[in-house]
Amino acid sequence: LLAVGGGGGEPSAQAALLHAKLPPAAEYERAIEGLHSEFGIAAEKCHATSFDFLGRTLEQQPDHSIRVSQRSYLDEVKSLYIPKPRRANGDAKVTPEEKTDLMSLTGQLAWIARESMPQISYEISNLQQKFNDATVGDLVNANFVLRKAKSLIKGNFVTFLAIDFKKVAFVSVCDASFAGQPRSGSQQGWAILLTTTDNLDGAAKANMEERGSRK
Repeated sequence: LLAVGGGGGEPSAQAALLHAKLPPAAEYERAIEGLHSEFGIAAEKCHATSFDFLGRTLEQQPDHSIRVSQRSYLDEVKSLYIPKPRRANGDAKVTPEEKTDLMSLTGQLAWIARESMPQISYEISNLQQKFNDATVGDLVNANFVLRKAKSLIKGNFVTFLAIDFKKVAFVSVCDASFAGQPRSGSQQGWAILLTTTDNLDGAAKANMEERGSRK
């Protein structure tokens, strides 16, 4: 299985998941060596079944599937400091410094949502939409989302399965809510799955390659 995603020049989690049940061949080995070099994967880690890579923990399972989690990264994410008297005035507008802190925490959580925790995608999008008119209540909400993520992280991971590329297929799933956001905005959630044509006849295993929630 070779799945490469992401953008903006940053290697995605999928880019590190490079070999599972592929036949040995000189061409394949050369390609793998080039990828190890490109992404700076140390030689001693080339055949490791578990290692950390840019804030992600990758673990290859006995069935050759690969799990991606970010517990060690999330452990380092700190909540916003909001003095008790400040919390009591939830409708107050944030200061420039508080807005910067809110954007920073939301950015850290947005990366986790994109890489390994899609279940907080809506909360992150909702926070992002509040930046221009943020209140102290939004600071409190950002801390709530962080606590939620930390409570979920222990058993949270994304699994990438080996796919038969002779029968590969892509499936998109989407849904939307109407006018439920600030200024009567609508919200959409979506996912793009890598699967096989077996899906056309019933059920099939799939990898969630992209997903999101946005205005």
